[in-house]
Amino acid sequence: MANRDTPIGFRTFGPVKSYRPYDIESATACYINDVMMYGTLDSADGYVDPATAGVLNLLGASQNYHAANAGITTVIIADDPSQLFLAQDNAGATLTIANQGDMGDFVAGAGSSTTLLSGHEINGATLGTTETGFIVVDLDDRPDNAWGTWCDLIVKAYEHCYWGVGTAS
Repeated sequence: MANRDTPIGFRTFGPVKSYRPYDIESATACYINDVMMYGTLDSADGYVDPATAGVLNLLGASQNYHAANAGITTVIIADDPSQLFLAQDNAGATLTIANQGDMGDFVAGAGSSTTLLSGHEINGATLGTTETGFIVVDLDDRPDNAWGTWCDLIVKAYEHCYWGVGTAS
């Protein structure tokens, strides 16, 4: 069975280690399960923003929606550096079991205005030994998921702001 192209962002996987509220003031909408960073996208320092691909010092994944230009509100973020996430590959490459342990960036795809779910995905084309973004822990072991394109992966932030850039947590 072929994997389906249904991005879900970076959904918490396994035990949730920490949820914390953060202030957000962003001109960009923040969708459920968006990868988050401290404000350098379009908000002032001290606030958080949806992350852009290639950013260092990732914070975690949002757990609620924030509309664009909604003023200062609160977004809940799964922010523990050792938190595992479930994320879909963007079909940038055909992945195999050999990709376990590889590091790669993510693609900041557009979120859904219907489901409010994130469109962020792992960029399969960037997976390798270069220290960046996320590390692939494993394939999500389900009957409807297999190695290949659009597979759902268990990942962990490699460049987390609370752990240190380039330090495996």
